[in-house]
Amino acid sequence: MPGMNGLDLQRRIVTQRPALPVIFVSAYHDDETRRRAFEGGAADFLYKPLDGAEMLDAIQRAFHKGA
Repeated sequence: MPGMNGLDLQRRIVTQRPALPVIFVSAYHDDETRRRAFEGGAADFLYKPLDGAEMLDAIQRAFHKGA
């Protein structure tokens, strides 16, 4: 994502599509970014490597929160 980071993208999504859940996936274990993501309304924050079941669980949780 040239010119933006995940938090920047999250802010853009929240502005343009506020009902769309945001799930972060990161290879970096950065507590500050994780905290800021949740403060910005992130539905979940996952770390790589992750498996498909973990991602599916996060998606299901995210859409059940918004229901």
